[in-house]
Amino acid sequence: MNIIQKIFGTHSQNELKRVYPIADAVMALDEDMQKLSDEELKAKTKEFKERLENGETLDDILPEAYAVVREAASRVLGMKHYRVQIVGGIILHQGRIAEMRTGEGKTLVATLPSYLNALEGKGVHVVTVNDYLAKRDAEWMGQVHEFLGLTVGVVLNSMDNDERRAAYECDITYVTNNELGFDYLRDNMVIYKEQLVQRGLNYALIDEVDSVLIDEARTPLIISGQSEKSTKLYEACDILARQLERGEASGEFTKMNAIMGEDIEETGDFIVNEKEKNINLTEDGVKKVEKFFHIENLADSENLEIQHNIILALRAHNLMFRDKDYVVKDDEVLIVDEFTGRIMPGRRYSDGLHQAIEAKEHVKVKRESKTLATITFQNLFNKYAKKSGMTGTALTEEKEFREIYGMDVIEIPTNLPVQRKDLEDAVYKTQKEKFRAVCDAIEEAHAKHQPVLVGTITIDNSELLSGMLKRRGIKHNVLNAKFHELEAEIVAQAGVHDAVTHESIHEMIVMNQFAIRQLHVAEQIVLRGRLVFHRILPHLVAHNLRSHADHRGEIMAFGIVETVTETSLYHPVICDVPFRCQAYSKPVLLIGVLRILQQSQRIGYPQFVHVVQRIRELRSVVGIAVAHQERSFD
Repeated sequence: MNIIQKIFGTHSQNELKRVYPIADAVMALDEDMQKLSDEELKAKTKEFKERLENGETLDDILPEAYAVVREAASRVLGMKHYRVQIVGGIILHQGRIAEMRTGEGKTLVATLPSYLNALEGKGVHVVTVNDYLAKRDAEWMGQVHEFLGLTVGVVLNSMDNDERRAAYECDITYVTNNELGFDYLRDNMVIYKEQLVQRGLNYALIDEVDSVLIDEARTPLIISGQSEKSTKLYEACDILARQLERGEASGEFTKMNAIMGEDIEETGDFIVNEKEKNINLTEDGVKKVEKFFHIENLADSENLEIQHNIILALRAHNLMFRDKDYVVKDDEVLIVDEFTGRIMPGRRYSDGLHQAIEAKEHVKVKRESKTLATITFQNLFNKYAKKSGMTGTALTEEKEFREIYGMDVIEIPTNLPVQRKDLEDAVYKTQKEKFRAVCDAIEEAHAKHQPVLVGTITIDNSELLSGMLKRRGIKHNVLNAKFHELEAEIVAQAGVHDAVTHESIHEMIVMNQFAIRQLHVAEQIVLRGRLVFHRILPHLVAHNLRSHADHRGEIMAFGIVETVTETSLYHPVICDVPFRCQAYSKPVLLIGVLRILQQSQRIGYPQFVHVVQRIRELRSVVGIAVAHQERSFD
């Protein structure tokens, strides 16, 4: 928070001042609502619809409508909205994004704007990230809406068109973002109006809005058909790709280099650009491809397919990694979601990349598909007349939300003060020392009967850490994309107390991103100990984990353990350390950081930042460009 914000307040604080009077008006109606019988409370829905037909707006009836939902939730679920939850509901109705900490009851908050906007009869879509949450919320929160006379539906992956059509006809429909998108695409492919399953896109209330509208914004949803192309070329290109040698380039080819006539020296058969995620053949590589396929000129138009497929094979071997980007299960290549770490059955990489990976892993290569219809989540949700969202981590993406969707982010205060204690980040000289320190911290907490949650960025790291813990004799569970079927069971056991001995079960879970974004699957989760995390990427995930520490008001300590290595310093895609940099003189920056580690294998985050700032001051001398990335700590 800068000095101007300290004096005049943040955007969220100023906007909340306008919302608080409305929330107070809702709270003031509490006694009146308690006096109503069940039948009188249910009759309010019909009254609100008549008032809207007579010219009143949703804003006019908001205080009374929210008070009705609040009382109905109290009678049906035994839960009554707190003032901050009412504030969140008002923000959502206004078409904005409410950032609420995990455990603050976002699911209950959604009942307020969904009821109010459903009164218009145009339909409300409550969008969740998976079928489990859609079904759970429809059955759980749907009781409130049904008590008040509204219809509630849920769209699941297993449903046929008739069941989907019936669900979309309901006043409020719970649906995942993927099912919503594919139903939209299928509707645009039908011939007759009677075949449509959706009606108009009126109001979308999106849970985990940062994941849907930012992380997966450009992810295309594709409906495809089978191509007649043979799969033999993929297998041939895979054989050749294994024979080609990876090389290096003396510099990056740019227009300026071409104008200045500068030559770029290349070694090997192909060059990998990890930053841009592309691969280029060298002159030697082109000759080997031409010799392998017995062609005279690889650049000829009739050889474009060979050129395309050999690049795909090289990408499969050098840019796509097993147990990180995908897993192989039951003789099938399954994609791992880069944002959540969750397996995505039925999804396939497009443009032949999936076939190239199948050839690499020696599983059956399926025919390439051709695109029949496609849309991105960004384009889909921009078609709604109104949309809003809620999440625990949105403030860091407020600029993108404003520019792309015209939505601002309002940070909703917690109902009770946060008791969690955040520890500063620790930086280690090598990865080996980092992992040893993580295990030491786990062992220390384990000896105190404290459940521990460890977050990793890749499946490999979760299994590496698991092996180290086994050697120390520490019992634990591993939750990653390989064991996703056990997700709910494993998470539900985290922090459970033995009712007989009254001692904490020594429960420790090693998790990757797959589980980090899905902790709320277990409703009864209780974490009562020190949470030890290492290598959290992206930073939003770490923020999400912090939020989970607030759940049930437990006092928590939190620290992220990072590694200082050349890889982590110079490849932001691989590791999001407290700063990101692009360096043209790599050893200089690395030496500057490692020098302070000569006496100790660990430094604190402030000391680490100080060194980076000193190097930045010298960048004009040594030719280093360093871009500091601010890290926010609660």
